[in-house]
Amino acid sequence: MEKEKQWQNIINSVSQKITSLINEDNIENIIQNNIVKAHLENKAMMRFHEYYFKVLQNKEYFLQTKNVFQEFGNKYGIKNFPKELYSQFDENKIDILPNIEYGNFDGLYDVYRDFIISFHNFEFYSEKKHDILSIKSFYTKLVHTFIPKNYSMLDNNIICYFNTDSVDFFEAFACISRVYELWSEKNQDIIQRFREAIEKHDTKKVFPKDKITDLKILDMIFWVEAKKNV
Repeated sequence: MEKEKQWQNIINSVSQKITSLINEDNIENIIQNNIVKAHLENKAMMRFHEYYFKVLQNKEYFLQTKNVFQEFGNKYGIKNFPKELYSQFDENKIDILPNIEYGNFDGLYDVYRDFIISFHNFEFYSEKKHDILSIKSFYTKLVHTFIPKNYSMLDNNIICYFNTDSVDFFEAFACISRVYELWSEKNQDIIQRFREAIEKHDTKKVFPKDKITDLKILDMIFWVEAKKNV
């Protein structure tokens, strides 16, 4: 009962944060600052988005590319991540990817748990200490890459922005993703305005219309907002 109450409080908190930012009076401002200026007119970000869409749901790329997890982590700017774990994950990717791609919630948690266990096992013997948030953030970005319609990317900045640091990272990840999904379903008119703005200002056609998910759009917007608080 207490757990359910905690979850509901988090859901309400995230929902309020979304609605307080995205409203009719602020949509044009969000388009200009959080989408156009921060992403579509930013050369570095557009190079990232080119990579993002290249690997999105591209299982063959992951299976065929050597050191693909390290490449993925570097492209996402994930810092303080043990390189040895990248190699370990790369060796086991044929087992890891199907569990993520299938999208079963329990299976996703099992992968998350295994990632965390691998991290702690590595840290036990490592002289250099690493930030466990690096592997948690890596995990959410990997899941989003294969299930972009249902799961968002997450890092510590987003956790703090939505005040979800009172629960486990995986729970925050699942909660924020679900609230994003529910909000998008109820506000397709606003999402469509964001889509139209992306299409209009994406002069180099980096964003394929059929690959831009609602959660990707919200990720773009709130990534900018969260960075303001860093």
